[in-house]
Amino acid sequence: MSTRLGASRDSIRAMQRLAPLAACALWAIMFVGTVRNAHAAASVRLVYVRGPGAERCPTEEVVHAAVRSRLGYDPFITWAHDTLFAEVTHIAGAFRTRVKLVDDTNTERGAREMSVPGDDCAAVIEAIGLTISLTIDPNSLIGPPQSQPVPPPRAETETEPELTPAQTAPPARENPEPWPPPQPRSLSVHIGLGVVGSLGTAPAATAGATFSVGAGWRALTLDLEGRADLPASGASERPPAQVRSWLLAGSIVPCLHVGPFFGCGVASVGDQGATAVGVQVRREDHAAWWAAGARGGTEFSLSGPLFFRAYAELLGTLARNTLNIDGEEAYRFPPWSGGVGFSLAWRF
Repeated sequence: MSTRLGASRDSIRAMQRLAPLAACALWAIMFVGTVRNAHAAASVRLVYVRGPGAERCPTEEVVHAAVRSRLGYDPFITWAHDTLFAEVTHIAGAFRTRVKLVDDTNTERGAREMSVPGDDCAAVIEAIGLTISLTIDPNSLIGPPQSQPVPPPRAETETEPELTPAQTAPPARENPEPWPPPQPRSLSVHIGLGVVGSLGTAPAATAGATFSVGAGWRALTLDLEGRADLPASGASERPPAQVRSWLLAGSIVPCLHVGPFFGCGVASVGDQGATAVGVQVRREDHAAWWAAGARGGTEFSLSGPLFFRAYAELLGTLARNTLNIDGEEAYRFPPWSGGVGFSLAWRF
């Protein structure tokens, strides 16, 4: 007996069947891009602390409202890269506040301390709201009008029309230099290691390992990914013979990220090996494996530049390989494959 693995004659029809899948993947990427444009404004994670003497100051929801009324949207997102710390204390008849901005590499990008005399914490909340708003969007002073009431600052003199930022902000204890607002991530490089489980690349479910290296610019990333699947065996159309196959592949994976989520296109090429089990003469053969499709998933930071990723993907096989035994078809690989993967990525 002899075995042979090769591409089927109707590979062109298989590529035509993949066209709807490719169209769906393109639509999904365009949809994610539209969503991102709708939420392209800068965002941060807020940590609000009421220290000694400030326990009765308004809650974090009031801070959200103060900032939202200036920006026209709520910029505080739990999974944002940058974090704003706002701490309020009351010492010696005055409220003291400290606002600092820390990026996702745990580097302090700026800090500002203020002192507001008196016992009215509403003025402090308004000052914090103004400082945060200007940090996120320096143009917020000319932004949308306040859509809901916010506790007004304590005024000792009549308010002048069209105040400048220097006139509106409370007196600073130090002369702070303005820090840059949160910006989308600039150019970065990352590497990753992971595991993947899949159906459709072998006669039975299989698992494998992945290695990736890529670059990112703002919300876009481009990865080069290597993949090695373990051998898996399944029944053939010529019992009692069974089919065993394995896969080594490389992929190019462009992605668009929106918050903690991402959507990707996937184009893969590799070497698919197969052999028949339970035959008198066992021979191993190889054929090219081509696939393309879409991937979607989520990622979040574990510690600084270390990220965890989870994703699911659906690929269409561009050319379906078949395993022949003595010239007769014993197994034909499916026209699609699906998988779930997990990885750890380190960003530089």
